[in-house]
Amino acid sequence: MEMMRGELAALRVQTNLQQQQQQQQQCFAPAQLNTTKQPNSTPEKVKRLTKFFGDEPPLLRLFLRRLGYEKYASLFEKERIGLLELPFMTEERLHKLGIPLGPRLRIMQQAHLAAPNTLCVL
Repeated sequence: MEMMRGELAALRVQTNLQQQQQQQQQCFAPAQLNTTKQPNSTPEKVKRLTKFFGDEPPLLRLFLRRLGYEKYASLFEKERIGLLELPFMTEERLHKLGIPLGPRLRIMQQAHLAAPNTLCVL
């Protein structure tokens, strides 16, 4: 149980660090992209977190909470959209889920910034 708490704390720290990095960086050049695996996204850790939560770890819910949009998490869960699928969502698809324009734009921007090997074009 303590090990799970430690992993959850590490996940929170990682999320905070990613948020700080995203605020510091606007766009990435292809040579500057971070292609390393995230420490909490290894299959073993996901498997342990799945055992703890009884389902996939609520990474999307944590992502939305960080943005202040956790109230929309149930819409994503209903359609079985996880953090891996989020960068592939279009504005139209998010609109069909029932997400208002402001949150929709911010979710899309942050999802594309958080996804590895994704270019940001402003």
